Order: sequence, then C-alpha cells, then structure tokens
Amino acid sequence: MLLSEVLKGAGAKSPRVDVEITGISFKPDEVKRGDLFVSLHEESAAQECAEAKRRGAAAMLAPADVDCGAPCAVAEDVRYAFAIASRNLYGDAARGLKIVTVVGTDGKSTTAYLIREILERCGMRAALIGTMYNEYGGTRSESTLTTPDPPQLHELFARYAAEGAEYVVMELSAHAIYYRKLAGVRAEAAVFTNLGRDHLDFFADEEIYRRTKKSWFDFDNCKCAVINADDACGAQMIAEGKVPSISYGLDSPCDAFAVNCERTPRGTSFVINMMDELIYADTRLFGRFNVLNCLAACCTARLLGASVAGIEAALPEIAPPPGRYNVVSRGGVDYVIDFAHTPGGLRNILTEARRGAKGRLICVFGCGGDRDRGKRPEMGAAAARLADEVIVTSDNPRFEDRAAIAEDILSGVPEGSDVTVILDRATAIKSAVSRAERGDVVVIAGKGDESYIDELGVKTDYDDMSALQAAFEAKRQAG
Repeated sequence: MLLSEVLKGAGAKSPRVDVEITGISFKPDEVKRGDLFVSLHEESAAQECAEAKRRGAAAMLAPADVDCGAPCAVAEDVRYAFAIASRNLYGDAARGLKIVTVVGTDGKSTTAYLIREILERCGMRAALIGTMYNEYGGTRSESTLTTPDPPQLHELFARYAAEGAEYVVMELSAHAIYYRKLAGVRAEAAVFTNLGRDHLDFFADEEIYRRTKKSWFDFDNCKCAVINADDACGAQMIAEGKVPSISYGLDSPCDAFAVNCERTPRGTSFVINMMDELIYADTRLFGRFNVLNCLAACCTARLLGASVAGIEAALPEIAPPPGRYNVVSRGGVDYVIDFAHTPGGLRNILTEARRGAKGRLICVFGCGGDRDRGKRPEMGAAAARLADEVIVTSDNPRFEDRAAIAEDILSGVPEGSDVTVILDRATAIKSAVSRAERGDVVVIAGKGDESYIDELGVKTDYDDMSALQAAFEAKRQAG
C-alpha cells in the first residue's frame, strides 16, 4: 500500500515522495524492511528514525520533520495518526465487525469472556481480545497487553474478519483510551464495569483516571453502552447521557437487576429481570461481583441480538475464566486462585471466600513493582481486615526490591494482625498449604493465570496453579 493511502484521514502532512509500505512499527529494534516507522516522542525522533532507516524503514511518521534520508510525514497528534495508519494498512477490517469494548478497573476480563462465551453459544461468531489471551475459532494466541497496540490490534481484526468472525469482544484499558489506540474505530457497544483505584503510577490522580475511562463513552466512540448503576462513576455517566445506555445493578434502580441470589456447590444461581424479560441464571461463578459481571454480559448479549432462551441455556455451560476465582479443593480445604490486584478486587474475592469458609480464611498476595504504590497499604489493610491469616509475598517485582514492596503493604496493616512475610511466592503458597486445615479457605491473589514472574527485566516461568500442586505434593510427602 502506498504511503499516501496508509496516511489517508490520519491528519498527517505527507511528504512529496510516495513509497510502498508493507508494515508499521513504533519500536526501532523491531522495524522490518518496508515499514512505516512511527516515532511517538519528538525529543527522541531523530535518533529513533535514524535507527529505523538503518533497519530498512521505507518512511517515517513523527511529531516533527526528521531528516534521516527517508520520506517523513508529520502529525501534530501522532498517536491518532498511528492508529489511523494501522487501521488503513490492515484494510479497516473493524468496519465489517461489531466491536464490543469492556472498560473498568475490575471485572473486564471476566465480563469480556462471558460476553464472548454467550455469543458463541448463541451461534454468533465472536472473537476475544484481552488480558488472558486472544482467541477465535479455537485458535488462541498469547496476550502481552490488555489492549494491543494499533498494528497488532488491527492485524487481529483483519485475521478474525477473514476467518469469519462477526463480533470482537475486547478489553479496553485506560492506557489504551489515553493513547487513542482505538482511534477510528466505533464500538457497537461499550460496557462499563466499575471505577476503583489503579494505575495512579501513570495517571496523575484519580480524577484524571476517572475522566479517561469516562471519555470513551461518547457517541463518537460507541453506539450504545451497558453501565453499572451501582458504581458512583457509572451512575454519573448514566445521568449525563452522552450515549444511549442500559443500566444494570443489584442495589440501584436500573434496567436490569438480579434477585434471589444463592450460593450453590458449583457457583451462584439468581434470576435476572432485564427490562421485564426474565432469565434464570445457574452459573459456575462465585461471588456478588460475578453476578454483576453476568448482568453486564447478559445485557450486552441481548443488546446484540442473542435470545433470552439462548442466554439462559448458555450460562450453566460456561466455565470460570482462567485465573478468575478458580477453586481447587483438596483435603477439605478450598484453594482460590484469582487475578485480583486492586484494593476493590481483593476485597471482593476475600468477602466471597469468607462466605464459603467453615474455618479460617488465609490470604496469600503481593503487589507488583513499578506500579501504583498507593494501593499497597490499602490492599494490606483489606487483607488484614477480611482474612484470619495473611502471607505477604511477591508479585512481579519488576525493578523494585521485593522487601520494599512488602514494607509498603505492611504499612497499611493494623497492629496485632496475623501477617507473615515470605517473599518467595512458591514458598509462601507452600506455607499456606501446610497451615490449612479442613474447613479453611486459602485465597492466592494477584497473578491468576499469569505464567511468569517479572523481575529485573527477566520473565521466569512460574504459575500459581503449578506452585499449588507442588505444595500439595510436598504436604503429602511430609505426611
């Protein structure tokens, strides 16, 4: 595709020379011959473009003109131009798809997963893009970001469209909204799950974080919305009415709500009243938070054309998503593995775990390095308040010291709480298993189905489920 065609509608000033473009990249060390290289930062543009030219880039897109021996297009809003160029290069496949975006601090992965699973079981061909993995038609690829960067995102759209997908259900992170990754894409529907504390290492304060998430819910970005009325930010969005919406909740007046919620041996059952249509929901998911996730998913599926009967038949068949309140029972003890890594998420799973505990509630968790430090004491306080015993451990330290992260967590723990620090995560899980007795529940939070520990720039193979199985074996051998 010619450079002029790639940049059509991107708001970029094109160079006089038109060249053939075969790919697009924004990382100099990943440039391939024939690529359009996008430099996102004016201060480093000259150096990055020189390296990209050396590696064979055919043209540049930058916030200012760069003389590097290759044609250079200039865009004042280079991130917008990057997204539009990526869209154009991959044939604007999103235009032929019905895109569903899921936005929120907690519950994005589960809600997106549920929407996709319901649609598929109702005969509506749907792909999934998100934190856990990207998948369509039984083919799954690894996910490295909650929302892929524009080239990878539009490549997925093109692939899924070519393979016959009608819908793409995707998680949309606050970072992706801020960086305009979906510029030029209008969602068929957008879901808002909630607003809690997260990512304040990136966003200057909670107000900016809130405004960023809210900004997606505009008629230019989505045709309609499904919004949690129980959440204060969600209620505000409904009242503002910037986009037509369906509201859902458990406590507030809304369009769709659930009654008769009961914990069952396999999950939770309840009745959904969705604008006077009734759905009898028998699910394999635990927790009030998952009732809300199911409400969001059912409303969205119905909005997209799934039948009430189809939704009702689908719900009992859907297994819990990987690493999201996965329960393993051994020796009369329930072990819960969950991705919860925010104060709200941790409170949710510990509250639900307490409901199933006949004995003690033991919590194993840590906080990631190089991320919002302010949430660490909040999570320490929540764990100490809701669990009988807490083991503070590591969770992707990245370039921070494990012990320093643990100290931040402990700063929020009230004096006299039963808290132990075991910085090696596998050892912490082994300790929890050795302590657990019949009737106890052990919550292992923070990593879910992640398959690595990220420390000092190296990702080492690790997952909580394997560590848990090894701990079971160690306890068996110890007698």
